[in-house]
Amino acid sequence: GAGPDQLTTELLPLSEHPLISFRILINVGSAEDPTGKDGLCRLTWSLLAEGGSRLRSAQYISRALFPMAAGVSLTLDKETAVISATVHKDNLRTFYAIFRDMLLDPGFRAEDFERLKAAQFAYVEKTLAANMDEQFGKEILGLMIYGGHPYGRLDEGTVESVQSLTL
Repeated sequence: GAGPDQLTTELLPLSEHPLISFRILINVGSAEDPTGKDGLCRLTWSLLAEGGSRLRSAQYISRALFPMAAGVSLTLDKETAVISATVHKDNLRTFYAIFRDMLLDPGFRAEDFERLKAAQFAYVEKTLAANMDEQFGKEILGLMIYGGHPYGRLDEGTVESVQSLTL
């Protein structure tokens, strides 16, 4: 088995299905956020999944993936982050070059950071409390159950903690 600092790869047999899916599991979740920096993990992984690479801007990547009908998404919880991607097998080579650079050579551009931070802030400040009653209730219950524990924080952070995050 692989240790916590080792990379493991599992290739599953190709089927007749025309779509290729990637799932990159990272054993670092929001429970790892430093005290007072709640939401840092979400913002960092968002930069990888939705930001640009060193060589390609996020806008370039978005325009390149659109005609391929390819997409990259992030799922984050307390202990893991999963970056998922799907692409048609005919576009695999082109897509993989872009996807690989997003993960292994990220750009961490200020404009991507500010855009994703603003979206995360808006979610915490307005969307969660105003438009997502069920999710908001779950988050409040989690805060009550795990108070004082790393699980007792919102994955997206608080208004104050997100405002304090810097590139």
